[in-house]
Amino acid sequence: MSLQEMLNDAEARPLLLSVDAENFLKGTLRTEQETQGYVRPWRMSDRQYRSLGSVGAWHPGFYRQVAQCTCGIALAFTTDATRIGLEVRFDEEPLATRTMLRETDGESPQPPDGISCIVDGKRLVCAPAQAGEQFVEWYIDNDPKHPTWQRLPGFGPTHTVWLWLPCLRGCAVRRLWGTATFFKPLKQQDLLLVVGDEASQGFGGEEPADGWPVAYATHNHLDLVNQSIARQVFQSDFLLDTAGLRDPAMIVVAVGEQYRKEAYSTERLRQDGRQFFGVVQRRWPGAQTLLIVPHTAGNENYPVAPRSPFPKLESIYHSVAREFGVRCIEGRQLVDPHVGVQQGIEEYPNAEGFSQIARRLALVVQPREDQAVLRQRAKKLLRQVPDYAFPLKAATKIERAQWLFVKKGACLAKFSSGLQMLYAPDHEQGQDVAALFSNRRALAVQGEAMKEWVSTELGLTHAQPYHVAIYKGKRKISVPERYHIETLPAATLDELLKRYPNMDTSTVDDLDTQNEVGTFFGGFVCDKLVGFIGTHEEGCIGSLEVMPAYRRRGWAFALEATLVNHLIDKGIEPWCPVYPESTATLRLLSKLGFEITPATQECYLCTRD
Repeated sequence: MSLQEMLNDAEARPLLLSVDAENFLKGTLRTEQETQGYVRPWRMSDRQYRSLGSVGAWHPGFYRQVAQCTCGIALAFTTDATRIGLEVRFDEEPLATRTMLRETDGESPQPPDGISCIVDGKRLVCAPAQAGEQFVEWYIDNDPKHPTWQRLPGFGPTHTVWLWLPCLRGCAVRRLWGTATFFKPLKQQDLLLVVGDEASQGFGGEEPADGWPVAYATHNHLDLVNQSIARQVFQSDFLLDTAGLRDPAMIVVAVGEQYRKEAYSTERLRQDGRQFFGVVQRRWPGAQTLLIVPHTAGNENYPVAPRSPFPKLESIYHSVAREFGVRCIEGRQLVDPHVGVQQGIEEYPNAEGFSQIARRLALVVQPREDQAVLRQRAKKLLRQVPDYAFPLKAATKIERAQWLFVKKGACLAKFSSGLQMLYAPDHEQGQDVAALFSNRRALAVQGEAMKEWVSTELGLTHAQPYHVAIYKGKRKISVPERYHIETLPAATLDELLKRYPNMDTSTVDDLDTQNEVGTFFGGFVCDKLVGFIGTHEEGCIGSLEVMPAYRRRGWAFALEATLVNHLIDKGIEPWCPVYPESTATLRLLSKLGFEITPATQECYLCTRD
């Protein structure tokens, strides 16, 4: 029997518990009493609502319509019910929403929206929004052992329930019903305040719970107040009076897409941003504040308007952020280009894109850790990695390696040469880490899937697969006594270049670093330098050079063996990367006893520049 049927049944109705829905609202600053006992929740104060209709607002009539949407508002509670139901009165879809979703050749279809139901972290079917009074209900007691059983009130487990109200229209609520003995409001948590435009409001998602503010707040155990307004820009008076809003622990500002579409003074934009963050700083000096910078590349469906400040927006945002101690995050780092949905001439992230934004924001705001702590964690996590990921394991023994991210799902290190190495057993986290922390110039990754993603999403289209050769064990290699090899003194780069002007450029680039770390060996015949070898900054063997007149005399073997023995004495496992076309090097390494991985697993990617 459904909850609706129980309500209409004289014998079953007394088994139901009914409470005022208003007592379980989250994400509101105020409520208004309406007819027939309904209560309308508002996500902004009365003065904020009036400011959206002031002369200082860009589109006052439009803003006030969108402000009535219940974006980010939820009913949150625990209950022992098996079924729950809500009396709700949905508004008509605002003209502003229809305008945002209108197709280029006519009216858009009814947008997906309604009430999302999340029970114990699992999402149930969204109740669609249709104008007028409705009774929406869900069966929330999923017992996999006894799927056909229906428990009596009071005999079920306690569930945590979130009912997220529509994000593209408004509504009013009245009574919450259930086959329960109790409904209990959830405790207050630290508050996240979001001030954004259409993407932050939820355009592009299929239901309210898809929005990135909801996903971020849920996974980080935060309460949410979402004051995002489609087409919103910096409006300093909007935050002057936020009566009913408690102090937020975190503020995310994500406005600016509208600047692409309209003419506006660049200096006015800078002034508006300074005034806006001046208010934020005075009101909430202790809040962690982030500013998301819209991707400033032109959109072929909606190009930048004449006299728009959008081309200079990125530099303005960063300048204002520095002035007020706000952290700037590039929008292009938070969501991949392919995870978008086209709505007429507008383009927004889709549900997958919103999930990406939430995940990546969580990575961005995590506390910075000391390099020593990160290196120790990397040593533990990378102890048993496959051979193709050995280069990153070797980096844990190098003081010069800087660790940008170290978690179980992904590890990223960088070197002063510009090279970065990524090991990502969790491909999703690896993609997030690469998007956020890589320099987007040179990156070593493993696996075909990661290679394709880096090439497509980060624009590193020049791919060079390579082998990883590793000398395992402690057995030293015998070097004939006829080869005179010794550690080279700290010769200057100018001296070496003068003596060997035809030296390979990549070798030249490493000479200074190798001399500094003391792993640069030279071979001599009658005090004449005939060849040398060293280790790159990444800890791998490289820069093997034998002068033409002394090649095919065993010098390459002797130099390589000497360096291997030296590294073994230092407790370092020798290794080197080798490109497939370097057949002579591969033969030499095999002769020396190196184990070599296939070139299908590790790949170096960079820009063609």
